[in-house]
Amino acid sequence: MKLKLLFTLFFVFFGASIYAFTPKADAYLQQYRKAAYSETGLKALIDFCGEYKTYPYDTLKKYASEALLLSRRLQNENFELQSKFWMATYFYRTSQLDSALNICNQLEKSKIRNVPIDRKNKLLISSILIKKGQNQEAISRYFKLLEESDIQKDTLSYLSAMHGLGWANMEINRTDEAKKWLLNVLNMPVSSRWEEIKIPSYINLSTILGIQNNLDSANTLIQKAIELSGKFNNLLNEANSYNILANIYSARGWNQKAIDAVKKSMQIRLRIGDPFYIVSDLAQLSGMYAEMGNYTEGISLALKAWEMTNEKRLASKKPLVLDALFKNYYGSGNYKKSTETLLLIDKIKDSTNIAVSAEKISEIEAKYELSKKEITIKNQENEINRKNLIILFALISLIGILITGFVIYRSLQYIQQTRIKTIELEQQQKLTQSIFETEENEKTRIGASLHDGLGQLLSAIKMNMQFIQNHLNPDNRRVDEVYNKTLDLVEASIRETRDVSHELVTNFIISKGFKTAIEDLVNKPNGSGLEFEISILDIPNTVSDTIKINVYRIIQECINNILKHAHATKVYITLEADEEYIHSIIEDNGQGFDLQTVKKNGIGIDNICTRVHFLKGKIDITSHPGNGAMIAFHIPME
Repeated sequence: MKLKLLFTLFFVFFGASIYAFTPKADAYLQQYRKAAYSETGLKALIDFCGEYKTYPYDTLKKYASEALLLSRRLQNENFELQSKFWMATYFYRTSQLDSALNICNQLEKSKIRNVPIDRKNKLLISSILIKKGQNQEAISRYFKLLEESDIQKDTLSYLSAMHGLGWANMEINRTDEAKKWLLNVLNMPVSSRWEEIKIPSYINLSTILGIQNNLDSANTLIQKAIELSGKFNNLLNEANSYNILANIYSARGWNQKAIDAVKKSMQIRLRIGDPFYIVSDLAQLSGMYAEMGNYTEGISLALKAWEMTNEKRLASKKPLVLDALFKNYYGSGNYKKSTETLLLIDKIKDSTNIAVSAEKISEIEAKYELSKKEITIKNQENEINRKNLIILFALISLIGILITGFVIYRSLQYIQQTRIKTIELEQQQKLTQSIFETEENEKTRIGASLHDGLGQLLSAIKMNMQFIQNHLNPDNRRVDEVYNKTLDLVEASIRETRDVSHELVTNFIISKGFKTAIEDLVNKPNGSGLEFEISILDIPNTVSDTIKINVYRIIQECINNILKHAHATKVYITLEADEEYIHSIIEDNGQGFDLQTVKKNGIGIDNICTRVHFLKGKIDITSHPGNGAMIAFHIPME
C-alpha cells in the first residue's frame, strides 16, 4: 500500500477536518502576497513562519523555502538566517534530526549575528540533543542559556530553558529535579499573551504526576494544557496533551475514553503532517486494543504503523510497533505469528537496544505447539458438550432464576444500606460543620478578647509609661535604658496581640480579602529563614465564606507543620480557581515524612484531610523521608 493511500484511509477512519489558517497567520500571508518580492513581503513571510504551530509542517517547509530564496534574491542576510532557522525547525518537527542539526550548526558558525535567532537556535539544538538521547549535553547547554537569558532579561528564553531542564531531567528519570524546574516555569508570572510558553511544562508535569499515580492532579494539569492549546491554536501541544490524557484514562481503566483521546491526538497529527508521532499513536492505540481483547483491530493498526516506519524510514519506531503487534498476536492465540514478530524484534535489537531472551522465544514456541493440541482436545469436548446441551440448558435456567432472586435481594439490601450510609454521612457532615463553626466562633471570641481586653490593657500600660517618663530622673541613664527597653517590649506585645487577634477573627480574614490574608500569613516574620515562592490568584467573590475560611485554615495548618517539623529552606505555594474547582499545591524541600506514621501519631495531617473532606474535595499527599513533601488539594466551588 502506498503512503498516500494509507493517509487517505486514516483521514476517512478518523474523520479529519478541512484545514484553515488562523486569522493571525492568514493576515501575514495576505500581507506577503500583496507585497511579494519586497522587504515588507519578506518580513510578513518570516512572521507567517513563526505561526507554524497552527498549521501543517509541510506548509512551514513551503513558505520557509520561499523566504530563503527571496532573502537571497534581495541579499538580506538577516532574513536569510531566520529562513534557515525555520527550515531547521521543519526538519526537527518531522524528525529529520541530522538535517536539522546540520543547519543549526551552520547558524552557530555564521558571522552574521541575530540575538533572538541565536537564542532560538540554541534552544532548538538542545531539543534535538534530547531527542537524540544526548541529555547531559542538552542540560549543559540549557544552563548556559538560562544564565544568558537572565542577564539579558529575556523572559521567553528563560522560561524555555527552565522547561528544557525539566524535560531533559524527566528523560533520565530524575523526576524530583524535573518537577522543580517545571514548577518554576508554572509559578513564574507572565502576561496572558505569553501563557503559551507554559503549555509543554503543564504536559510534562502531568506526565510525572501520572507516573507517580497522582491522577487527579495530573488530570487537572493536562486539562489546563488542552485549554491553553485550544486558546493559542497550538496543534502540536494539543496532540501531545490528548496523548497524555489517554494514558491517564488508561490508568483509571477507562479504555474507551483512552482510545478516543488517542484518536483525537492522531487526527491532529495527521493535519500537521507528523509521521514520527503518528506511528507512536498507532502503536499506542494498537496496544490499547490488545488490552481490551480487540486483537483484529489492534493487528490492523500495528500493520499500518509498520508500513509507515518503512515508508518514512523511522527505524527508531520499529521496536514500539513490533511490540504492539506482538501483544495482539500473542493475545489472539496466534503463537506462530507472535514468534515470528519476536524474532524480528531480536533481529533489530542491536540498533534499537531491545534485547529479547531465547527463553522467551522458546516459551512462545512451546505455547504454540500446546495450542495445536488444545484445539484437538477442544473439538472432542465440543462433541461431548453438544450431547449434554439440553441438560446444561436446564441447569443454567435454574441457576439463572436463583441468581436473579439473589441479585434482587442484594439490590434491595444495598439500597437500604446506601440510605443508612447517606443519613450517617449527612449527620457527620452536620457535626463537622458544627465543630468548625464552634471553633471559628471561639477563635473570634478569643481574638476579640485579645484585641479589646489585653490589647487595651497594653495600650493603657504604654500611656502610663509615657506619663512616667516625664517624671523620671533624666540623669539616671540606667533607669532611662530600662524604661526604653520596657516600652519597646510593650509596643511589640501590642503588635503581636493585634496580629494574633486578626488571624483568629474570621470576619477580619474575610473583610481583608482572601489573597491578602494568605500573603500576610506567608510574609509574617517567623525567624526560621524559610523562603516562600507563591503564586496565588484570588478566589471569586461567589465562593462562600465557609470555603474561603477553611481553605485559609488548610494553608495555615500546612505552613505551621512545615515551620515545626520540615526543617525546610524553601516552600512553593500555588493557588488558582477554574469554573468548578479551587486548586492548590503546597510543596517544601524539607526532610519529608512517612505518611502512615504521621497519620497514626499526629493530628496536623488529619485536620487538613478533615477540612478537605468536609468541603467535598480531594487531596493528594506525596512525601518520603529525606525527599520533602507535596500536598495538593482540589475543592469544588459549591
